[in-house]
Amino acid sequence: MKRNHWYVVTGGPCSGKTTLLQYLEKIGYAVKYEAARQLIDAELKKGKTLAAIRKNEQKFQKKVLHMKVNQESKLPTQQLFFLSVGYPTALPTINYAVFTMM
Repeated sequence: MKRNHWYVVTGGPCSGKTTLLQYLEKIGYAVKYEAARQLIDAELKKGKTLAAIRKNEQKFQKKVLHMKVNQESKLPTQQLFFLSVGYPTALPTINYAVFTMM
């Protein structure tokens, strides 16, 4: 099995994932933010409401999955990355290091 140098930061809403990733990014680590958050932020910038974005949940989840697969397939396996996901569904060769912020 091919290994990579990716670590997943996972947790529920408001558990500190984004805060931790922002700190890691600030001190020089490569990070990749949660695909759902990226999609929502992009759609909000276009003037859509959250209700409109999430109206068709199946369509929304398919877009998120497509983004995740596309982004992760392009990440270099030998570079250290911290990835944010709501739960560990990313590629199976990722090292799952769980950071909890209390």
